[in-house]
Amino acid sequence: MRGLPLGVFFQRSWVMPNDLGDSLRAWVPAPPACRLATVAEPPAIFAQPWRPARSREDGTEDIIHILVRECAGPALHEVHGVLRAIQEGRSAVSDRTRRPGAPAIRALNPVLAGGDFSPEGTPGDGQDAQDVGPIRAFAWPLLVQAAGFAQLRGTRLELTPTGRSALNSPAPAQVLRVLGNLDIVAPHGLAAADESALDRYALRTSDMVWRLDRGLLLGLVEEGTAIAEVQAFLAERCDGPLPELAARLLADTEASASRIRDAGVARIVACDDPALVALVLNDAGPRPFCLPAGDRHLAIPGPCEPAFRRALRKLGYAISPAAREDLTEDGPTPEHRPRASPASRRGAGQG
Repeated sequence: MRGLPLGVFFQRSWVMPNDLGDSLRAWVPAPPACRLATVAEPPAIFAQPWRPARSREDGTEDIIHILVRECAGPALHEVHGVLRAIQEGRSAVSDRTRRPGAPAIRALNPVLAGGDFSPEGTPGDGQDAQDVGPIRAFAWPLLVQAAGFAQLRGTRLELTPTGRSALNSPAPAQVLRVLGNLDIVAPHGLAAADESALDRYALRTSDMVWRLDRGLLLGLVEEGTAIAEVQAFLAERCDGPLPELAARLLADTEASASRIRDAGVARIVACDDPALVALVLNDAGPRPFCLPAGDRHLAIPGPCEPAFRRALRKLGYAISPAAREDLTEDGPTPEHRPRASPASRRGAGQG
């Protein structure tokens, strides 16, 4: 039997009449149930084939890197921030769709652990790139309404008795886990302030995982942050003692950082030859106010500079200024080296 042109049975826009559909249903087999393949863990990448409409060669694919973000733990803390924003009147929504507007979305951004999936203004990839926009900050006002925590009053949300009770209940304990490999894990999320502090103290390696790093800790010391502050932060939020490797890293970093201290600014002066350096260092006048800095240089601590200059003049010498372009690796060039006055030369010769 030759195939029938089934198109003659459809109306415009390929819509089948109801009576014809009832007749065909008796002898057309039902489609199989939809089945989705599942995996225990998400893959690291996903290969997305290009559609023909994109004018690419057949068989080409986009390689998309998969980012896994655990949201169950952070959500327990975020909901308190969302309810507090509603209590403060910072959640304006449409009285028709009950969806939040731009001001309400911006008000919720600070309470989101790790920020939104796609912040406002983040372009997409590929030919069909578009601004995805906020997702979590957009969803939270809808979720608290669906849960009965908030209701519409005018153009703003207000807390229901259930929502006020939820806001007044204590938030789950914020517990950090410091692992033996120096990783710091926040399985239940962190408050925005704690997350910001941890970003200073350790390197973030994923959404809720950080890693203690000696270089970063030493940088904190240079900025004026004591290692004891990091230790106290972790001790208050960890559910047990720090692993030996982490405790030793913090202790060693604190000990090594304390062995070299900032003693202030010093002026470096260049001398004509090593003999002149030895002369200044061996004289009782300038000796207490300077330190050797190589064969031809002296270091004068800032507070000692006036006393050093006075003692140097008594010795018959002075520090002459030199233009930057007149300096070489070993100090001033020979034609720009300071020359002692006749009286100084006579004094040096008499010595």
